[in-house]
Amino acid sequence: MPTVEITDDQQERFAAIRDQLTAAHAGEYTSVQPTDVMAYLLDVAEAADDPTAATGDAPSAAADTAATADDAATDETEPSDGGSESDQESSGPAGGVGAGPGMLNLLEDHEEKWHEAEGDARYEVELPDDTTETARTRDDVKAILFKHYR
Repeated sequence: MPTVEITDDQQERFAAIRDQLTAAHAGEYTSVQPTDVMAYLLDVAEAADDPTAATGDAPSAAADTAATADDAATDETEPSDGGSESDQESSGPAGGVGAGPGMLNLLEDHEEKWHEAEGDARYEVELPDDTTETARTRDDVKAILFKHYR
């Protein structure tokens, strides 16, 4: 993974966003990695570019970080510690306590129910009633999966 140098101020802002995401989504057996924060910031920046995109389940976190998304989306912290993570999800045991761990593992737990789509929407999610719903970001996919399959 390429590295990008960031200032101490940007590192503090990045750490604050990581802490917010950890408090909102991580449980006893999960953590939020720098790659998770970067994926979140890129999704927020992408959603900000498209005013018709859905906002997901965390409007307060998106509002808190919307101003920092443009600055931080081009910056990255040190490379990951070598763990084999997917491009957004942190690895770890599934089935932790509370809704936090479930949110981080939704994409993996329900990988057969969503896929990349062609056209305006980047992703499609198959719903329990055999219909599909489109999503622009992975966070939107997580929100749809959480709403229908929690």
